[in-house]
Amino acid sequence: MKHVIFLLLIFMVTNAYSQSMTRISIEQGGIRIDEMVNMSIYSTLGSTQGLRLGAINCTNEDRSRGEILLINYSNPTDIKSGLILSNNTGNLSLKKVIHITTDELFLLGTYSEAGSIGSMFFGFYNIKTHTFHNVNWLKLDKDPNFILNPIDVIYSNRSYYILAETYVNYKSALNNKIVLIKYDGVNVQWSKLYNDNNPIHSESPSSITLSPNGNLIVGGSFKSETDVFYRMMLAQIDLEGQALNLKSIELKSADKSYSHRYGWIYVKSKSPNIHLFSQSVVGRDGEGPVLVTMFDTSLALRTWRNYTAPIRVESANIDGNFFLFGGQVPVESGGEGFALMKVNSANAIVEQFKNFKKGLKNSSIATSSASLYDRSSDKIWTMIKPNGGNENDLILLENQSVIDHECSEDLSSSVAKDPIDITDIDMVATPLELTMTKLDCNSNEVKLLNKEICTSSGTEINSKINLSIFPNPFSDHLTVESDQMIEHIEILSVDGRPHKSLFQKENKINLDLHLSQGIYFLKIYFINGNSLLEKVLCYY
Repeated sequence: MKHVIFLLLIFMVTNAYSQSMTRISIEQGGIRIDEMVNMSIYSTLGSTQGLRLGAINCTNEDRSRGEILLINYSNPTDIKSGLILSNNTGNLSLKKVIHITTDELFLLGTYSEAGSIGSMFFGFYNIKTHTFHNVNWLKLDKDPNFILNPIDVIYSNRSYYILAETYVNYKSALNNKIVLIKYDGVNVQWSKLYNDNNPIHSESPSSITLSPNGNLIVGGSFKSETDVFYRMMLAQIDLEGQALNLKSIELKSADKSYSHRYGWIYVKSKSPNIHLFSQSVVGRDGEGPVLVTMFDTSLALRTWRNYTAPIRVESANIDGNFFLFGGQVPVESGGEGFALMKVNSANAIVEQFKNFKKGLKNSSIATSSASLYDRSSDKIWTMIKPNGGNENDLILLENQSVIDHECSEDLSSSVAKDPIDITDIDMVATPLELTMTKLDCNSNEVKLLNKEICTSSGTEINSKINLSIFPNPFSDHLTVESDQMIEHIEILSVDGRPHKSLFQKENKINLDLHLSQGIYFLKIYFINGNSLLEKVLCYY
């Protein structure tokens, strides 16, 4: 007979807000910050605080050369210096950087010499030893003017799948085309160009992810020969570069009288679904709807929502429980500052939509930013390049996952489900013969200054939380009860992977789990913003 153990936990909750806005500037002159590229993180549940990385494109005005700035930090106060990556004979412009290990980075970008059109470069940088290795730039042997613009990269099965864009000339017009490259860290395994023999339409890629079924998914925009506007695009390609399917996707107006045109598009896989995020381009007079779509692995549409909200989206993240969008509050329609919009992925409700103004009163659409969610600390980090006339700095925004920053104000939004049309497009692949040329790069340290410009940091002792979790150990069913209202509960494996989430605002929640035997964590979120992490044991 199993014994039921009743576990009563009493907590004195210390609410460490640890939410701040920090201004980062370069101490030495001659380096101009141009744009925020992306952020990455290496972290696991239960480990020490993760190493976070911000990647920024800069111009060395003394050398008239493009360079790359990397900033590593665990907390804003850690930021004392950064690394400038450069080349002695040409310009470097970064498109994407990803962590491979704690110390190893993969860099993807553009390299150009004086008078050249430039081409793609990729390679590795070791943070600990400050050394480059296997850095190469690519050219097409038979055409020295072949354009190869880097777009995105993912790492899977010990290989790098690099997404790029090129152009095919047809009837005196250039048509955008997809290029995919498989790289094993030493050699290019294959490289392919798509739809080069059918150039009457353009496919412009913007993002790549790995489908739950193991295929490559490319998001972007599509324009037919007879259309003056780009629509959304979703393509599926296997791991050997074989084209599987290509779809053009149009969000229509509610009455189907017109379809939106699209610029910003991002694709992300979260088992068992593929999500395509996009925002309509309405011009400089206002923002268009933000579209969230869900596809299965055959690219069949499951469901979607479109949100009307004052935001020009620049970055998107997806976690087990929410979608996160960051971008400028458009000044052309009377707004100012930077917005974060958090959408509940279970019910499509906007949970928080916040505007941050301090140090971010923008004057155009040129602001660039990147955000990430750090599961180990349950925080959202955003690095923003302001675009005021004389500003040469970055703003680092720290938020708890419940975005309740005292340095923000609420924004409003509405949600709809306007109709969508999907069209199948033919897709074929043609091999490319690319040549790698070794590229020598170097790095040097640059001193950084940081100053907290707005903070809600502090420690506040709240009332006791009486939390009961029973039975523990458990087999199939578990009950969580508290004297404080619970917002939702997340079940995590010991390595931080989410297994199940339950959104139910109650004081007592019964969980029907049916998990494999082992140790799990319950992340319990309370409606007042507090959260607790508790260990439970499943056995049979």
